Amino acid sequence: MKDQSASPNLGVEPAFSIYRNIKGVPYTAEYFNVPYGDFAGEKELDVEGVLEKTDRVDDYVRNEIVSKGLKDEVATYKSLMAELEEKVGASKHEEDMNKLQRIYNYILTLVEDRGMEKLKEQLYG
Repeated sequence: MKDQSASPNLGVEPAFSIYRNIKGVPYTAEYFNVPYGDFAGEKELDVEGVLEKTDRVDDYVRNEIVSKGLKDEVATYKSLMAELEEKVGASKHEEDMNKLQRIYNYILTLVEDRGMEKLKEQLYG
């Protein structure tokens, strides 16, 4: 009998919601192949804002999964990301960091717009 204790998740991808805890980096960093781990949590070294951008995108996708009752899996992340890439007009040949930046900007705008809508609703009923 083979000992599988060294690799308990052999071939099994963790759920999106726990991916970061298992792998040590947000899935967004792996998806866009950006150097998240290079900064070891030191934001002052992160001149391109990789930590903020990957965390924000991960949070957005996690919220979408929960609010829409979608399956908590990496495949759902990929599907939502494909939709976002299409919305921002990202090209398959575009550099990953540029795509991340465009999606990050889109999410910031979307969140701001949602916040304004909630504020209007509270003010004007």
